[in-house]
Amino acid sequence: SGNGGAVYFESDGNVTNCNFMNNSAYNGGAFTIDQQDHTEAISNLVINTNFTENTATYFGGAVSSESDNLTFDHCQFEKNEASYGGAIESNFNVANTYVSNSEFNENSAYSGGALSVGSGWIIKDSNFTKNIATSFGGAAYILGSGNSIENSNFTSNEAMIGGSVYISANGNGNSIEKS
Repeated sequence: SGNGGAVYFESDGNVTNCNFMNNSAYNGGAFTIDQQDHTEAISNLVINTNFTENTATYFGGAVSSESDNLTFDHCQFEKNEASYGGAIESNFNVANTYVSNSEFNENSAYSGGALSVGSGWIIKDSNFTKNIATSFGGAAYILGSGNSIENSNFTSNEAMIGGSVYISANGNGNSIEKS
């Protein structure tokens, strides 16, 4: 399919207690959030949801997002694959994405084995294990500014540059603490 292998959001939407398995698309193997009008705030919540073996040709093996307010809590991403952001990819200009208490295991991509992110991400209390990027950021490929990773674990991730995390020269004000 084109964008969003299972679901395509163009507005607010919540996903709770769901399983997305073996979906595929050009962008967003499981789902795509495509906020058309950035003058109106939309909010998307993804809670207690599993993403397994989803694939995207280009962006976001599980999720591709252009949402200005997106939260992932208690989610598991396993064996998803894409060119950018094996599990999740967000547009460079998108901000306010929160990830907490989530697991990223064995996802893969050219850049950002688990995550390919822009600006304004906060990642807390999450685990990144055995994610692989053939180029940059085995677990995370960070392109923008003002991103924060706190109290998270990075174990056995691999990449040519930035085995666990790659932070681009385009960004500033990024931080990694207690991880």
